[in-house]
Parts: sequence; structure tokens; C-alpha cells
Amino acid sequence: YEEMVELTREAGCALHLAHATMNFGVNKGRAPELLTLLDDALAGGADITLDTYPYTPGCTTLVALLPSWASEGGPERILERLADDETAERIRHHMEEIGSDGSHGVPMEWETIEISGTGDPALAPYVGRTVLESAR
Repeated sequence: YEEMVELTREAGCALHLAHATMNFGVNKGRAPELLTLLDDALAGGADITLDTYPYTPGCTTLVALLPSWASEGGPERILERLADDETAERIRHHMEEIGSDGSHGVPMEWETIEISGTGDPALAPYVGRTVLESAR
């Protein structure tokens, strides 16, 4: 958020932070920092608004967490990439070690990502479990 607030100050344009949240373990307990950043910018004349959702967990598809390059071309191409050991390792590295653009640059915390639903009845036993639990 700091980068966006700075750009707003420099450009003199308005800023709206959509779905502003402090997700991921690295942000735990840091909401006061965000509020101070925004309050200071507003006091300095910046035009900033935000919205957030009224619940703690986020909700997205698991495929959205992939690096964008890994999901290009749709489901068939994703499966091809995952079937290739070298590419699958590159995907894992991006997701678990450096953080992919699909997870806002934050390394995945598989123990915190819960499967809330599936369109395939055969996968129903995984609903309510974390990705980490499901992988075991």
C-alpha cells in the first residue's frame, strides 16, 4: 500500500484501494500500520478511499494463486505445465519460496488455505480441509 500512497502523493491523483486487506501471516497484527499510513496521507491532503470485505478469510479459486505465467492458456496448459517436472518445480519455487503474483508476492501458507468447495463430487472429502492437510 505504501507504493500506491506515494504515487498518489506524487501524481496528485485520487486513489481507491479495492478489497484492502491485511491477508497473509506476514501482515498479522499490522492493520494499525496501514491505518496510520492512510491517516497521515489523508491529513496531508491525499484523496484516498478504500473498501474491504466484512469477513476474515478471502475467497478465490486455487488456480488464482498460481503465477500468472503458469495459468496462461487455460486449464489444459496448466495441467501440461504441472506434468513437466522442471516447470512444476519452477511453479512450486515461485509459490512457496519467492511468492507469486497470484499471492501478491507472499510465499504460500498452505496450512492457512482452506478448501471451501468443489464442483467435482469425488473431491468433496477435501472440503473443509487445508491444502496442506489435503496434500498429505
